Amino acid sequence: MTVFDDFSLTIRLWIFLIFQWICFSTQYIVMEVIPDIPEEIEIQIQRTEHICEKIIEQVSDEPDEVHEESSKVDSGPSIVLQEYPRYGGSYTNGPDNIFTRNMV
Repeated sequence: MTVFDDFSLTIRLWIFLIFQWICFSTQYIVMEVIPDIPEEIEIQIQRTEHICEKIIEQVSDEPDEVHEESSKVDSGPSIVLQEYPRYGGSYTNGPDNIFTRNMV
């Protein structure tokens, strides 16, 4: 190549380094401008996260608001236990949600 023969080795090295950094910068700008994940896939990911919140984590649709009806009765979680007469007695929900065994 006769294009860079007139330049010294130091100048040719600087030209190479500048060109290299121009290429790297252009590559970085293109990487930032073009998204890695298409919009359709992002929507599907958001749907999946929403469904997981609803089904697995049981998040309610509406924010927690205090209603007059719900503030009247606050019994905590309700658990129904089945009686087993063969083993004697049944279980009832006592104070502070502590289950006690009632012997028959």
